[in-house]
Amino acid sequence: MMRLSGSDGSRPCSINRCFCTPLISILTVICDELSPTCVASASDPPAFTRDDAASAAGLTVDELRQVDSARAIAKELAVDAPKGAGAGKIASNIFEALWEKDLIQPTFVHDFPTEVSPLSKQRPDDPDTVERFELYIGGFEVANAFSELNDPVEQRRRFEDQLADRAAGDQEAHAMDEDYVRALEYGMPPAGGEGIGIDRLVMLLSNSTSIRDVILFPLMRPRAEEQPATEG
Repeated sequence: MMRLSGSDGSRPCSINRCFCTPLISILTVICDELSPTCVASASDPPAFTRDDAASAAGLTVDELRQVDSARAIAKELAVDAPKGAGAGKIASNIFEALWEKDLIQPTFVHDFPTEVSPLSKQRPDDPDTVERFELYIGGFEVANAFSELNDPVEQRRRFEDQLADRAAGDQEAHAMDEDYVRALEYGMPPAGGEGIGIDRLVMLLSNSTSIRDVILFPLMRPRAEEQPATEG
């Protein structure tokens, strides 16, 4: 299960602390300028921990590590648990359904399941968990960061698992990338990455509720062709 930590600069995972520093600086500026979408400053961490999340749903973190119990919990909570999904995917769905929209104050979410993080490095002390965090403000994800997986054998295995998920109907599953695996075979030093959604930051600053309002050229679904009228 993902854990929650405040935006007071506390280390959210074993990713190099340098990733947190620019985020905290950005948060300070944003929360000084934001409308009521965000009600707390970056120095005021939310009082919502992993234990709070578990107790609010009447479950334990260990239950979410077992696929049978996680699926039973999802069914009880009316949360989608796709056929063939593992405990990590189900736990992620439960998090998104129950708590994501309530993360109004700047909050780091970390300890993501390996199953939903195919490019992230596993924690040495917990293979079911990766070194990754996401930043939430105003009820949606603003940034995503993780330690890069640089083991080509493990990366290929992850891609193969993702292909199996895609074959089972998961359209969000990652495709196989042979070029990427080959590059890892040549060797890659320890690395990490961080991505910040500029469009979502603009949503916060402009108090917009739809991302389409802040994208210059939003993608739109093609209009269905009109069927010719039939006579008689």
